[in-house]
Amino acid sequence: MAVHKDLRSKRLAQIMIQEMMRRKRKLGLMQAFYTSVHTQPTPFVTTYFCNRFLNPKKLVEVGYTQVPPKMTMKSFLARFQLPEKKSINLVGSMRPMLKKDASVVLKLFNAQMEKMLVRYKMSEAEILHYLLPRDGVLWTWVLESNVDGKVAVTDFFSMRRMTQQVIKGITTHKDMHSAVMWYYGLSVNKFADIMKTLLWLALEECNCDAFTAVTVM
Repeated sequence: MAVHKDLRSKRLAQIMIQEMMRRKRKLGLMQAFYTSVHTQPTPFVTTYFCNRFLNPKKLVEVGYTQVPPKMTMKSFLARFQLPEKKSINLVGSMRPMLKKDASVVLKLFNAQMEKMLVRYKMSEAEILHYLLPRDGVLWTWVLESNVDGKVAVTDFFSMRRMTQQVIKGITTHKDMHSAVMWYYGLSVNKFADIMKTLLWLALEECNCDAFTAVTVM
């Protein structure tokens, strides 16, 4: 469902939310969430979206953003260069998550949730549903290290991809892809190194043009 741009000042969002709630309840889904660019009254929790351009030239060409005044395209591209790979210090070997990793990923997820004031509980079946990789949609990686003489999974991180159709700008671009940081659980590696790794993976392996992280997992 979408509101035509000429009607977006008519306060139709609440009507749309009510209709989506009605539809999901008919399907047996009792919970949902939505986003807004405006601050809502008495929020349960407030989060912020942090965007990072991965392919700024394409994003300018499709009209997603524009080069600031008094800045050249060369300077604009330099501003959004990714961190050097040699600055990333990952501990362990990385590989895609497999179905057999569900139990240890759940354990890492729960440990990460214990650090939060508001915790989201998941079962092993839900871990498989939300985190098992799906081509072109969802990527999850685990990191393995030697623990007490055995190879064990010590960390996991994931992201999903959102695709938008290009309707203006240079017509050679049919769509743009945005990576969104998903769930993670860390016991050995540092968050900064995981973020740098995700940026490179989003660009090189997942063909994404932008990257988004949310301040609430």
